[in-house]
Amino acid sequence: MGALRYLGVSYRIVYGVYAPTAPLIVVCAAAAAGAAARENRPQLGVGIAIIAVAAAYSGPVGAWGYTGLGCCIVVLGYAAALVVWLRRA
Repeated sequence: MGALRYLGVSYRIVYGVYAPTAPLIVVCAAAAAGAAARENRPQLGVGIAIIAVAAAYSGPVGAWGYTGLGCCIVVLGYAAALVVWLRRA
């Protein structure tokens, strides 16, 4: 984050948006790559959806809240779909 600040990026971006979203995008990209390697499409879809939620710009004020809420909705949707899928099997 220091490099971003050194380049002249505003405090709102460096400490408001970058901090909650960058680690989430990196971890979910790694998880999505692992799911793709295992050909696990539901888990790959969740990884891509979380990356999309984290990448959506919500402004520095709501970055933490919107990222958390969006990820919660994605994971709960995945859990509900998994329950339905397992009951059919």
